[in-house]
Amino acid sequence: MAIQVTHINPRVTLVTEEMNFLKSSVIGFIVDSGSRYENRKTQGLTHLTEHMFFKGTKDKSAKEIAVMVESLGATMDGFTSKEISGFILHFLSENFEKVFDLFFYIMHNMQYDKKELENEKNVVLQEITESNENPQEHAYALFSEIMFPDHPLSFAIAGTPITVKSFTTDDIKNCHYSNWMNRRLCISIAGNINHEYVADKLMKMNLKYSDIDYNAKPTPPQQNIDRKIIFQSRPDLQQVHTIAGFITVPLSDERRYALTILNNIIGGTPSSRANQRLREKEGLLHTMFTFLDLYSDIGLWCVYHTSDIKNREHSLNIAMDELSKLKKFGITKEEFERSVNFSKGMLALSAEDPMSRMTRNANKFLLLGHTISIEESISAFNSLSYDYVNSLIDMFKLEKYSGAIIGPIKMEDLGRIGVAPHKIIEKTSRI
Repeated sequence: MAIQVTHINPRVTLVTEEMNFLKSSVIGFIVDSGSRYENRKTQGLTHLTEHMFFKGTKDKSAKEIAVMVESLGATMDGFTSKEISGFILHFLSENFEKVFDLFFYIMHNMQYDKKELENEKNVVLQEITESNENPQEHAYALFSEIMFPDHPLSFAIAGTPITVKSFTTDDIKNCHYSNWMNRRLCISIAGNINHEYVADKLMKMNLKYSDIDYNAKPTPPQQNIDRKIIFQSRPDLQQVHTIAGFITVPLSDERRYALTILNNIIGGTPSSRANQRLREKEGLLHTMFTFLDLYSDIGLWCVYHTSDIKNREHSLNIAMDELSKLKKFGITKEEFERSVNFSKGMLALSAEDPMSRMTRNANKFLLLGHTISIEESISAFNSLSYDYVNSLIDMFKLEKYSGAIIGPIKMEDLGRIGVAPHKIIEKTSRI
């Protein structure tokens, strides 16, 4: 199941991973463009354009396309993230030819109907409302505002009601052209397919490209951020939702493997220190986890938890106490070995899913410039040493954490959180 790569032209690359024991395949048409390539006036445009992709062509309605997809034993979906976006089809491998041709037919015949656009705007506006009403998503959105001030990485992928309402069919048309005709396109396939056959088919299509720098990098965010806390009173909530974290390494940094080990030990798994103490031992929380959020040029380490008002300050102090112990005493060899095995196990489990392999290959190629097989990542975890992982604990700069808090709270409820009052920001609007 080796990964194979063929550069069709300077813009288009085919990446495949053959899994010929399957009856299905997953194909992703993914470009290196996402919400971080937008500005304040255009935020949400990439996402809305993705939605419009499914709204029919010049001679076929959205329903007719849906019927065609289903008749091929396939599913079709789209996504937009901060750095990449695309369309994914999961299908019976025997129908590859028809599925492949259908995608390119839609790509080159996408319609820009005003009525369909207004309908889809309403769908996206509901999506924005749902996101704002989801405490976890809303807390992370506020957290992004202070971690990436005045930078597109802080923008909501779906945009704002103001920006979404402002978009015209010309905006959609221009975004579609710039993203899908003038950005790097990775056609990533995993499943029961033949690489040479697909590469030959693509070569014969003579796909267009223009004389531009396809590897142009987006504007980098600031690396040194003032420590701040942002909070919003939400009387409609029963619990306090808190997310805190600090800047760490980007996706391209090899230290990410060791940080994954540390994250597992701190709060990323059920057996982690914070989970065992906060939930299992003291019963203070139901939800608590830590995670790494890595982009091509910057990364975040974060902790998220929900609590009652009466337990909020105590639980945060416990979490900080566990981090302080980690910095003072390090991890144990037993924790190290368990975390390494857990990380390898998660990779092995994901390897059984063609969707996971396809997405991983496209993501790594577009953001890093090369693919990394599951086997290579497992080898990277195997090569880690106990002493090396311990040596990276100093990267956890507890004194530099920032955070976002939402819930049925007021300024006086925050208590002593170790941040100067003038650096505590109250957010009055959800938008």
